[in-house]
Amino acid sequence: LTCPQSQICDPNSGCVSDFCLNHNQCPQNHLCTENKCVNACSGNNDCRIGLGYQCKTLMGATYCAQAGDEGPGGPCDSFTDCSGAAACMLLAFGGYCAVNNCWADSDCPSMTYCYAQGEFSGYCAQSCFIDLDCRTDEGYSCTLISAFAGTQKWACIH
Repeated sequence: LTCPQSQICDPNSGCVSDFCLNHNQCPQNHLCTENKCVNACSGNNDCRIGLGYQCKTLMGATYCAQAGDEGPGGPCDSFTDCSGAAACMLLAFGGYCAVNNCWADSDCPSMTYCYAQGEFSGYCAQSCFIDLDCRTDEGYSCTLISAFAGTQKWACIH
């Protein structure tokens, strides 16, 4: 059963809305996050790519979710605003689209660098050359960061 965008497959009911307020409103093997029912994935092949879904890291695990138009470092209110595998982070600062759970720059899309503070996994920060490349009006600046390999790169950081 293939359901249209904004609907998911419920083995008992067919295609149903993906809107939810809690996990009980989602079909089996789905989780409610940011008012959307999402299902686990190990890669994009598990998702409905033709309908704009991507495998995204949300809450420390990977789920199929709608992808939006905002690129790395772009403003967001939800993971559905962010393109590709990016999720919405730093909501207190206007949101920040980034792939999270990276361990090296090779885990990140082009024009981003893996940025982490401490021993935990990081997120793929938007690369930059000057502050104007960043959303300075929301407190982001082009900052020299230390990547995991010990190299230093310039990225938009709040």
